Amino acid sequence: MFYSVDPYRSAYIGLILYDNGIFSYIVLADGIAIGNKLFSGKVFTSKACLSKGSSLLLSDLGLFSIISNIESKPLFGASLVRAAGTGAITLSFVNKFVNIKLKSGWIVKISTASIASIGHVSNMLHNMTIVKKAGKNINLGKRPIVRGVAMNPCDHPHGGGNGKTSPPVMPVTPWGKNTKWSHTKKKKIDKLNRYLFKKVR
Repeated sequence: MFYSVDPYRSAYIGLILYDNGIFSYIVLADGIAIGNKLFSGKVFTSKACLSKGSSLLLSDLGLFSIISNIESKPLFGASLVRAAGTGAITLSFVNKFVNIKLKSGWIVKISTASIASIGHVSNMLHNMTIVKKAGKNINLGKRPIVRGVAMNPCDHPHGGGNGKTSPPVMPVTPWGKNTKWSHTKKKKIDKLNRYLFKKVR
């Protein structure tokens, strides 16, 4: 295994060699060195499988484990906690689901048949790096933002007018939907879980 840098993500990636001779890239966890042996799948040995960077079923992990690269649904591939330096924690197991607290404070319920990696994502000091060009942010999916009041009336509800005009009381998107002071999540249970966590913390 060796480290590599991907311009389209903030974490480090590593090339690993499986026992069957297949090479594959993975998002590395923090603390992995070249030559380390990683495990993936169902636990069948002792504590060797619980090393950093190994991928296990959520049902095989203990409470308050730090995990990353989490599948939102079984066999769908990792889609949660993949940014540099991030990590989630397992809070409780309820039937065939596990409650996981994300870095943002949200608590999500995921099936125990999903797979996650142990440990934080690599490149913990990513927030200390200096972005030297706009192309770096564009590669990461952060496009330039143009103010609505600087557009034409046909491009945005805030556009047009003679000279500079203030936006309306409620800022909206180019499609007329409220863009501030309102939740973007539609599920009520997610809102309740977030409120509950914020109060407890």
